[in-house]
Amino acid sequence: MNRIVSDAYSAEGYVELGNRLLDGLPADARIALRPHLRIETLGVRHVLAEPGRRVEQAYFPLDCVVSVAIVMRDGSGVEVGLIGCDGMLPVSVALGDAVPVQRMIVLIAGTALVINSNNLRLLMATHSAIGRALLCYAQVMFYQAAQLAACSRLHLLEERCARWLLMAHDRVRRNDIHVTHEMLATTLGVRRPGVTVAAQALKAKGSITYRHGTVFVLDRQRLEAAACECYAAVTAHYARLIDAVASSFHPAGGSIVCSRTDRDHEP
Repeated sequence: MNRIVSDAYSAEGYVELGNRLLDGLPADARIALRPHLRIETLGVRHVLAEPGRRVEQAYFPLDCVVSVAIVMRDGSGVEVGLIGCDGMLPVSVALGDAVPVQRMIVLIAGTALVINSNNLRLLMATHSAIGRALLCYAQVMFYQAAQLAACSRLHLLEERCARWLLMAHDRVRRNDIHVTHEMLATTLGVRRPGVTVAAQALKAKGSITYRHGTVFVLDRQRLEAAACECYAAVTAHYARLIDAVASSFHPAGGSIVCSRTDRDHEP
């Protein structure tokens, strides 16, 4: 389902779009973007980009979550990025390259704002704030890819599962995360039994529970304690760059954050 973005103004008169990266832009930039955006509903396993294939659209997720993976010739792969309401994809579009080298697939269904790639690049050229924000986000994703590569090599699976669930929790902005053990295993590049054991350990600590393809976050502090250092590292890097850019656009109000709804989706 596609629909045009409707007018939505906050009390301050800003156009609110629902994506943290876009909502950190100054009002004039968001107003310029809005006519070019449409809302799409994206289902699980919907492929948004394939390595070596030209893309015609860029996506700014609202409540869906997209996995960015490096894929080998035999079809195996591993995640090097996770994108939700915090960002956009493919990042290569912002850098002038319409042919990404990663596979980008929807892991958690939801909606995204979609814009023609050429229109986005034109807006970057005519509105410096858009270009500055997207280039900073590209740097964020380069760092995230490097951090997750190290994470895959150095950290225990239970720590990596906790880190992934925290990143997903931030991006869906609710306590229920619709992901199966099989999907999580594929994303992390491991076997499913290993994910099941890790999930059982996290459940025993009281941080999560799960059933029927859904993980419920029960105690975020315990989940953070179980995660490796990579969650805090990628979160801090995002805040340092993106929130600092947003603060420069909104010196009086500081950065604009994508708040979690914390709706009671408990089991």
